[in-house]
Amino acid sequence: YEIEQLGEHIEDICYFAAYFDMNEKLFIPEGTKESLKKIKGFSSPARYRNFLTVVNDLILEDGTASLKDVRLLYTLFETQESMENHIREILEMATKEGFTGVEIDYEGIKKDMKLWGFFDEFVKRLYLSACKKNLPVRIVLEPDTPFDEILLPKGPEYVVMCYNLHGYGSVPGPKANIDFIEDIIKKAANLPGRVGFAFATGGYDFQNDGTVAAITEREAVELLKIYNKSATRDKSSHALSFNYTDGEGMYHEVWYGDKNTLESWINIVQAAGYCN
Repeated sequence: YEIEQLGEHIEDICYFAAYFDMNEKLFIPEGTKESLKKIKGFSSPARYRNFLTVVNDLILEDGTASLKDVRLLYTLFETQESMENHIREILEMATKEGFTGVEIDYEGIKKDMKLWGFFDEFVKRLYLSACKKNLPVRIVLEPDTPFDEILLPKGPEYVVMCYNLHGYGSVPGPKANIDFIEDIIKKAANLPGRVGFAFATGGYDFQNDGTVAAITEREAVELLKIYNKSATRDKSSHALSFNYTDGEGMYHEVWYGDKNTLESWINIVQAAGYCN
């Protein structure tokens, strides 16, 4: 639905995600593979670049997950051999499954400067190896990345997350607003080469008891119909919001973005001199 609405703005699609099993082996869930097949099925093969996103999430022995696992990154990067093995595994997996690019989304590093040093070396080696296979490389960076304290290598495309202003564990609000986006653009000004800014579609349904649930634009529109509500557009973010009380008496506040929201955020990036 969102791809159909924003087709003219889309060049790349990133498939979330390959992550790690309890033996710290990288794997791609079947759902991610199916998504690639589905996209290829309704679009021209050359229309989009299809990136395999790799994240540092780890399945634990009890079946739960350790998200943004920094200890895992130290294990992957601790020796030249382990780093090279990890790079080889990523590229072989992406090529075998038919992806045309690799996106690295390793989060939780924060201000661990030792780990940033390892990460810098990893990015250099990954980029050189990927070039030999004609695979583009994208590196995703969180909004709290210490941009003024690290120096990342030239070559890959860098993508900075412009979302998570509000969400799980926060008060109700939009995923991003104008001030938030403009601040990130300023902080990322020293990144080398091509720089992109990532926006998140959909939004969140915030319940009065503190429960927060992710919601798509389509689901938000369905809720508007069910509860006979109308959404209002917030001037500071261009996002839409509405509230409703469910059948059990629980109050909800919903914030989400539509095509106009995303286009307004894209315009902020373009006005700063970036074309993507």
